[in-house]
Amino acid sequence: MKVKAENILISLLKKYERSVLSRKGSTRNLHIRFDMEQKMKDYYHYENFKEARLLEEEAEFYESKGWITVRRNDGVIQYIDLNPDKAEEIYSFLNLKSVRSYETEVLSLMDAYEGKGIDPLLTEIRRRISEGKSIRGILPEEENAQKMVLQSLSAMMELKEDRLERVFSAEVLGNSKSFEKIRSYIIRILKEYFTAEEEEQEEDLLAQFHILRNPAHVIVKGHGSLRIGSSILELEDFREGLTVSSADISEVCDLNLSDDAVLTIENLTSFYQCQRKNTLMIYLGGYHNTVRREFLRKIYSRYPEKEYLHFGDIDAGGFYILEHLKEKTGIPFEPYLMSVKELKACASHCLPLSENDRRRLESLKQNSACSEVIEYMLEHNVKLEQEQIPL
Repeated sequence: MKVKAENILISLLKKYERSVLSRKGSTRNLHIRFDMEQKMKDYYHYENFKEARLLEEEAEFYESKGWITVRRNDGVIQYIDLNPDKAEEIYSFLNLKSVRSYETEVLSLMDAYEGKGIDPLLTEIRRRISEGKSIRGILPEEENAQKMVLQSLSAMMELKEDRLERVFSAEVLGNSKSFEKIRSYIIRILKEYFTAEEEEQEEDLLAQFHILRNPAHVIVKGHGSLRIGSSILELEDFREGLTVSSADISEVCDLNLSDDAVLTIENLTSFYQCQRKNTLMIYLGGYHNTVRREFLRKIYSRYPEKEYLHFGDIDAGGFYILEHLKEKTGIPFEPYLMSVKELKACASHCLPLSENDRRRLESLKQNSACSEVIEYMLEHNVKLEQEQIPL
């Protein structure tokens, strides 16, 4: 069984926090109730006799304090009701913050972050509190952790260049490991309030806001040369592609590219497999970060007449990456092998759309140049990973 009466008490408090009683009170005869038969059937099983007896003793103690009312039938607990008037007393006993103290703490802390790029989050928190809705889960319980979340978010909104996650953590929070402790809250908030793109990979999401877990790099293959500092690198010498670090990319001072087209590729396997002729190929690795964008801009400023293509998954994520790429670089990329033709040719490898896929595709099709293929995907309930497309 492994459930103590204390856990039931905590469950009742959480239910109380979601109820009208915790905010405005009520003239109605509302019950904050834990139904044993519905939620804890093991309590009635004879094999759990000893644990059940311990639970009953704890319940008797809480009842003697006036914190709960226990309803029994022949000595067996049927359900437990919380006494809302004793809620603050129970919070203190359990060493938990009440919903009111938690909200007061958060509201006071938020004032210091007004106008620092995270107003959509602050506005939503204030709205939820004013409407009597819970804000637990948006920010951590502990005050210092709340401050670290808000501090990190506001600093991320001001970043213009990429930072390694641990470097950012040391600079902003004073400890290289602190960001890891609040990472899940940062991810959730970014998804909810600061981006329309729902990447599956956390690293891709953070990269949009210039936070990188590992040093960034570019892999490029094709024909021509790059001059980095005093070194000239011939692309033909690197059959599997030339890997250039972010530090070195920023030092590229000359480009001599002979291919007529530039093709960015989302997936590393597809990058290695692709052998398109007369094409400079660049491994994008999901969402492009600052390093890759700057490299693409350097190419485009030197060779605006080239054909610019992007090859990614034929799904909502792939089209979001394409739109994001065009928007952030200002380069008129066109989709490559991302049409109805590929969906039909690889029909046996297509996967069905999830509800989330459908929602994202519906929002994309209004303004995307890929509306035709998106309509086909929605109509035929299909999507396709780029690794399934013959190269």
